Amino acid sequence: LLAMSRPAADVPCLPCCIKRAKDSKENNKNYFANERTFIHWLNMAVTLGAISSALVAFGRKEDAAGIYSVSLEAQIMAGCLVTTASAFTLYAMNTFYWRMGHIMEHTTVDDPVGPLVLAGVLVVALLTILMEIIQIDPT
Repeated sequence: LLAMSRPAADVPCLPCCIKRAKDSKENNKNYFANERTFIHWLNMAVTLGAISSALVAFGRKEDAAGIYSVSLEAQIMAGCLVTTASAFTLYAMNTFYWRMGHIMEHTTVDDPVGPLVLAGVLVVALLTILMEIIQIDPT
């Protein structure tokens, strides 16, 4: 009896509920895909950071007094990789929030430029390291 006393506008129609459920499912799918992408970018940044730490750890040399210090070459190589890892982290965070806004607005999400720029930064960092290695050991 109570349900009959409510106006018809309050009763949701079945196609609207189905559409809302599909939208919710798509939002969840897109949200988790966005999160997975974020984690993959962070994984790359952590890998670069670990490599730079290893360069510093193994780039020590002993001077005449028996004191160990990190060589300038190792510092330059580690600095390039840490800078690149920081760029990857900032890009990942910025892209995660940017995509989240587009997912909530139901608009398309595509970033064709960002990964290319980061790949270019990584290539420049690796070329810098290669040049440092060539300068260290010319053989």
